[in-house]
Amino acid sequence: MTVGILDWGGGNLGSVERAPRRAGAGVVLASRPAGLAGCDGIVFPGVGSFGDVMEGLRSRGLDAPLLDAVRAGRPVLGICVGLQALFDGSDESPCVAGLGILLVFAVVMVMLPTAFRAPFTGLLLFSWLAYMRPQDLCWS
Repeated sequence: MTVGILDWGGGNLGSVERAPRRAGAGVVLASRPAGLAGCDGIVFPGVGSFGDVMEGLRSRGLDAPLLDAVRAGRPVLGICVGLQALFDGSDESPCVAGLGILLVFAVVMVMLPTAFRAPFTGLLLFSWLAYMRPQDLCWS
């Protein structure tokens, strides 16, 4: 099995690369569309802002082969903002369209009271809305 890891110009590539290798899979770091050819599955790592991730993905031409892989039924794992990129969009960069694979829009909606203690995972609360178009939230 060969796992393609999207190299969109950022993200936690080293950490993400070690997991499939440790499980015995071959790993390809794909910074160009040809790098995803022949991969059995794709991992979309993410660290950074939604807008930067989408810009990096599109500028390297990795968006079309990722969409093709999803249409072909290959497994795709999105991690953190890599998962958000599969959505229609995110309020982190409301005027930037996501890939639209999952028809949701990520919105941080609630502030937690200071007395509430929970481990910090990067996002406090995440709400999934049934469907909202990114252009509906763009203010110009």
